[in-house]
Amino acid sequence: MAMGTGAMHMGEAFGKMGAALQQALGAFGKTGPHRGTPTIRDLPLVIKALSFKDRAVAEEAHGVLVALCGQDLGYDPQPWQEWWQQRGQEMIRLEAQSKEAEEFFLKFKRDILTGQWERAGRSIAEEAMEEASLEGGGQLASRMRDSATALRKVYRDAKVSGVRLEPVGQATLEIEWGQLGFSFNEIPLLYGENGWEFARMPWDPDALV
Repeated sequence: MAMGTGAMHMGEAFGKMGAALQQALGAFGKTGPHRGTPTIRDLPLVIKALSFKDRAVAEEAHGVLVALCGQDLGYDPQPWQEWWQQRGQEMIRLEAQSKEAEEFFLKFKRDILTGQWERAGRSIAEEAMEEASLEGGGQLASRMRDSATALRKVYRDAKVSGVRLEPVGQATLEIEWGQLGFSFNEIPLLYGENGWEFARMPWDPDALV
């Protein structure tokens, strides 16, 4: 897939997609597969919106398509339709991976807030634990349990603001921590046999005491 920056920023692209899709769905008399929520499967409608007489709608649709595919095929719908036929299934797969990455973080957050320390520990890659000089999941769970108050304060308001899919089973979560938070706003992920894992500890090194 040709991407201008080498990474696919799904959250940003979906944000841009919203206005164009809303107008396109209305024009074509449809509500979308998920109560009007933008999904990659709706992109054929956005491609059709390129031919709208309303220039603002066409501009919005064009911006969405450029953001998603990383290249500019112009305002003629035909090249975009050919692109969709060639890359549509890959786009759907990438969308699914992006949603899985966000759900992975939300599940980890829920485990933190409910004290499921062993399960939370299984979300962290072995390489990350080795880098933190932890011998295994039990030791990690114990340290997380000892720092429960601090972790819960930070994760209570945490949310995913974006997902960048990198090449070869990697991704980066962009996180908004709220009033309390760590010094970083990006967390790298790896895609392993059991799905997404944190490529490094999802907290500051001195957060666990």
